Amino acid sequence: MSLFSGNSLLRARIQDLRILVKLGIPMIVSQLSGMLMGFTDTLLCGRYSALDLAATALATSFYLLVSIGAVGLLIALVPVVSSLNGAGRQKEIPGASWQGIYYSFIIAAAGLILLLLCQPLLGMMDINTELKAKSSAYLWAVTAGFPGYVLFVCLEAFSEGLKMTKPPMYISFAAVFLNAVLDYVLIFGAGPFPELGALGAGIATAAVSWSMAAGMAVYIRVSKALRPLSFFAERAPGISAASFRTMFHIGLPTSGAMVAELLIYSIAAIILAPLGEKVLSANQIVFNFISLVFMIPLGLAKALTVMVSFAIGERNLPEARRCTTSAQLLSFVLSAAVSAVIFAAPEAIAAIYTDDEAVITLLMPALLVAAVQPFPDFQQITAQGALRGYRETRSIFFVTLISYWIVGLPLGYALSMTDLIVPKMGMIGFWIGFLAGIFTASALYFLTLFLRVFRMKSVKI
Repeated sequence: MSLFSGNSLLRARIQDLRILVKLGIPMIVSQLSGMLMGFTDTLLCGRYSALDLAATALATSFYLLVSIGAVGLLIALVPVVSSLNGAGRQKEIPGASWQGIYYSFIIAAAGLILLLLCQPLLGMMDINTELKAKSSAYLWAVTAGFPGYVLFVCLEAFSEGLKMTKPPMYISFAAVFLNAVLDYVLIFGAGPFPELGALGAGIATAAVSWSMAAGMAVYIRVSKALRPLSFFAERAPGISAASFRTMFHIGLPTSGAMVAELLIYSIAAIILAPLGEKVLSANQIVFNFISLVFMIPLGLAKALTVMVSFAIGERNLPEARRCTTSAQLLSFVLSAAVSAVIFAAPEAIAAIYTDDEAVITLLMPALLVAAVQPFPDFQQITAQGALRGYRETRSIFFVTLISYWIVGLPLGYALSMTDLIVPKMGMIGFWIGFLAGIFTASALYFLTLFLRVFRMKSVKI
């Protein structure tokens, strides 16, 4: 009896892993495509002029905070749609999705106001006039594309909630090439188009954002797979305050956690600035590399959100728990593989980014810390995906605050800039502090899942 039971559980876990990979790989590609667009902007602006590169970097620091906050709020649509799908309430999905679109309009309006308020902040900064003007122009341009980006994220969440993860992947991947062409034409000038530098990169980003939103809208309109939902067959419903409360309840803590985590890295760069440009360059390289690695567990976590919320819609809490532990197992295997690569080839990784010997010297110990980071980081990101599926997102916010703001940042500052614990360690001290914060987050998520969430008797949908 136990043998049959064990075989049945093994088969179920293998099936879980297959679904995770099937859903997760397109999500990882979509996330990497977004990073590639940012990389293209940086590469081409850097080739145009150092001033234009600095302008895009400065303006992006404002835009990124607002856009990340918007993504966190819109992630709420994924578990809402997926749980309805799991519950067999497909007729309610178009109405819930229209509420998501209305919700995205409000987020877009709020984001536009915040981005417009960033313009006077730029004006007050103590930087040279030309840099200020180019940064402002780039920010104006990407602001024009922000509503399109928000709409794309909303429609992407709708598609992913229905386990249709490939269409957003195809659109995101195509957007990489469109962005590269527009960047080249508008930054350097070609044919009737003048050289616009950083402004051209901003216009390209805005145009691509609206193109991606249009692509998702067209897919939803013409897809045969979505035809049974009759998304456009009936008149759009009115606004539902209850639906808004549900999405806000799920999305706000996630958004707050994502912004709080991003702010930590920005604050670290500000604190490390007095140590010189070499240190800042090395720190930025480590951050960029870690962000790239982050896309792997993020795609897995998004897939897990879909699977857990679908199981909860079916009122199958044992399946939700099994999917979560299966994802954690896969996460551990992937983290071990990534860590092995970093441990084996830190010099090769550094050489991709720079040939400056001083920067490489600073990078080596930081990359060794980065080689350890995937073990707790992949686990904590996977746990976040499960908690979003369970709609238990307040835990994500509080764990982020404790881990990064109470443990990571103070410890990182003490190690890097003071002699309180050990002699000043410089940049590496911050990354050790962050690593301690990530281990803390991983432990707290483990306790949250196994001592609270897995003991739930029901989840309201």
